[in-house]
Amino acid sequence: MTTLLTNCKNYGINTVFFQVRSMCDAMYASSYEPWNVYLTGNRGGNPGWDPLAYCIEQCHARGMQCYAWINPFRFASSESAYNNYNTSRDQALKNAGWLIHCAPTGGSNETYILNPANASAMYRIRNVCKEIARYA
Repeated sequence: MTTLLTNCKNYGINTVFFQVRSMCDAMYASSYEPWNVYLTGNRGGNPGWDPLAYCIEQCHARGMQCYAWINPFRFASSESAYNNYNTSRDQALKNAGWLIHCAPTGGSNETYILNPANASAMYRIRNVCKEIARYA
């Protein structure tokens, strides 16, 4: 990440969009979401550091802005991923009945999302966003 941010600065980039929530997971120490699988190779595996805090710190040290990018609804983008997401936090979402399965007409992508019509799911998304905003 250090090299990427340094390269961004050297190319004259002044703003970084850092995806911190891609599939009901986190690139930061979340009290709601499991750690992102890309950090350790294991969904829910603690990397031992906070990528969002580090990214913000390093962006500011380079005079750059850092924006948190989230996918508010997506849980999984395939049946396989859905079946493999088995942290206790994943199971809680599955058991709560907040997820819906979307299979686009004519498409092959199957997606599982938090149901935008479910008030409890929307409350959770709001809390996740508030948690992320505290990094500012």
